[in-house]
Amino acid sequence: MTGDVASLAADMAPYLSAAVSACGDEVLAPVRDDEATDTAVGLGRHLLVRVFGSLGEAEPLPGPLADLVADPDNEGAQAELCLAVGNALAADADLADELESMLAGSGGGRGGGGRGGGSRPTPPRTPRPAPRPRPPTWTLPGNEPPEQRNRPPGVR
Repeated sequence: MTGDVASLAADMAPYLSAAVSACGDEVLAPVRDDEATDTAVGLGRHLLVRVFGSLGEAEPLPGPLADLVADPDNEGAQAELCLAVGNALAADADLADELESMLAGSGGGRGGGGRGGGSRPTPPRTPRPAPRPRPPTWTLPGNEPPEQRNRPPGVR
């Protein structure tokens, strides 16, 4: 993969992951013309259908996409999908230009008409788990704060 195609594939990755997480096995179902592309999921579905084509009900998903559907949080599967998309873009320059304009038209972080530049979109975040409570701290003799030193035992 060339640097430009790799950069484009990396810019697409958050949208692809959002679409796979939201749609699962139906991610390559035929896309309606009026389906929104202004959301991360809608844009991700459009990008995936342009790269892999739409599938019927009985057709299996391509390997990298099936792996990501099976485990959407697997970073290895995400990288494998990104590599497969990058290889498809490297093989078809017209497709790469079309997908780049789709990203630029959606505000997907690729400014101007050229490749490179722009910032990557922020992927959807998962909530952080609640912090664990800290165990009580016990004060040993000699380790107490200065205001508590030299007090009779039992007086705080």
